Amino acid sequence: SRAFLGRVRPDIALISVGEDNEYHHPHATVLKRLADVGARVYRTDQDGRVTVTSFSEGIDVQTGANGWTERLLGAILSSNHVCNL
Repeated sequence: SRAFLGRVRPDIALISVGEDNEYHHPHATVLKRLADVGARVYRTDQDGRVTVTSFSEGIDVQTGANGWTERLLGAILSSNHVCNL
């Protein structure tokens, strides 16, 4: 929901979806909501395999479609972060 995304403010979103799926996922409304909060979206139908590796400064995201890795520093929430919905 818009309220949930507004509270957690994700840096990235991973969507596991088959290409040309019969449900037409992901829905345009979901993609707009993620864009509105500034989340970088990775989709298996477009990016291929998506691998996320966490480390102390943030995360690495590697995709299978083009073989590139994107390093997102500071993307890991601290352990004392609490989100009450």
